[in-house]
Amino acid sequence: MRDAVRTLVQMATQRMLLLRARQEARYLQRVQDSLVLSARTRSEPQSPQQLLHEQAAIWMKLFRAHGVVLWVNGGAYQAGVTPTPEAISQFVLRLERTHVHSGPWCTREIGKETLTASLAMPEQCGALAVPLPMSSTQRAWLIFFRPEQVETLYWAMQPTTNPKPAVILAPSVAWSEEIVGRSEAWLRVERLAAVDLGKT
Repeated sequence: MRDAVRTLVQMATQRMLLLRARQEARYLQRVQDSLVLSARTRSEPQSPQQLLHEQAAIWMKLFRAHGVVLWVNGGAYQAGVTPTPEAISQFVLRLERTHVHSGPWCTREIGKETLTASLAMPEQCGALAVPLPMSSTQRAWLIFFRPEQVETLYWAMQPTTNPKPAVILAPSVAWSEEIVGRSEAWLRVERLAAVDLGKT
């Protein structure tokens, strides 16, 4: 019986990993399709600003964001709910100083992150920033923002008094806790998709 259960668990685990890989591949393809479809509708190349203007709504939906910013040559092109241009400028300056590699930078707690805690971003709790290799001297940035997502955690506690009471009227005490000041977590596949957008 134990061997049969172990075999079933192994099969279920492999199946779940396969389903997850397929789901991630479909998601990455949808992000790439947003660029391909846009390119097909125009005969001439689009500037990054035009691309953002046309694709912002789709990208915000795909990345579960409520705002997106393209920072190019010292200027911010914005869509949705985003910080002020001054706050974005300071954010990018800090990213340039501290984030030297080509991978994405993300947080789900802007208010507690060292890089962003002192910036005026009252409507944002999460950020995903991807450097864009637009030129050899200066990087551009694609930045997604997410709002706060209040989480409710439910806990159950077993009695801890020693010695344990002879009669336990309530075998456990349950309570809930609200976690505020966070956005939804940035999934690994979302970070990969954002990097793909930056390379295109």
